[in-house]
Amino acid sequence: MSTDLVKKLHYKGGKALLLNAPETFAWTIEASAELEQGADFILLFARNAEEVEQWKDKAAAALAPGDSILWLAYPKKSSKMKSDIHRDLLWDTFASHQLRPVSQVSLDETWSALRYRHEDRVKKKST
Repeated sequence: MSTDLVKKLHYKGGKALLLNAPETFAWTIEASAELEQGADFILLFARNAEEVEQWKDKAAAALAPGDSILWLAYPKKSSKMKSDIHRDLLWDTFASHQLRPVSQVSLDETWSALRYRHEDRVKKKST
């Protein structure tokens, strides 16, 4: 993973987890592929709705309290990977865990990702 992508993902160090990643994804920071509690940064890959269901509660439970970050990567519509998930469908994936989506990035030509933060860390828009 390039330095630019590390910045784009807001990785600032701490315990990182890389979950369900494809073998082809280039990752250059030290991260565990095993579920561990207290993760400051999680990048979870889901190829379809079944994988989202399989991993979402485990990933949310592994996330440290405070200003930790969880990314949910999913196949782009323009990729060759067939998938039944997309950004709008994933928007409320972690709502029951008080995690709110705050941004979206492109990881590469195949994957996009949504970033989730604890609701109490999300700035409220003034009206």
